[in-house]
Amino acid sequence: MNSGCFIKGEKRANQGNRGLGKVTVKTREAIQAFTDTNAHKLQMWLDEIHQKDGPKAAFECYTRLLDYTVPKQARAALTSDTPIEHTFRWLE
Repeated sequence: MNSGCFIKGEKRANQGNRGLGKVTVKTREAIQAFTDTNAHKLQMWLDEIHQKDGPKAAFECYTRLLDYTVPKQARAALTSDTPIEHTFRWLE
């Protein structure tokens, strides 16, 4: 089967309805280009924030920046009426 062919009504994994919008893609590309070209400055900025406001503030700035560059993973919640028992053991 040719992987480039589409069969009417066939859904593929991560296909979605239409995909991401052009504006979203261009915005992500612009932010990615900014972080790529300013990586050396980013470390300097984080060091300045660390010295001025502490490590927690620097970490929060870094994690907020990651929201724009790293894709988010979907969360899955499992629900059950019966308790689930987990057994852990050390391998020798």
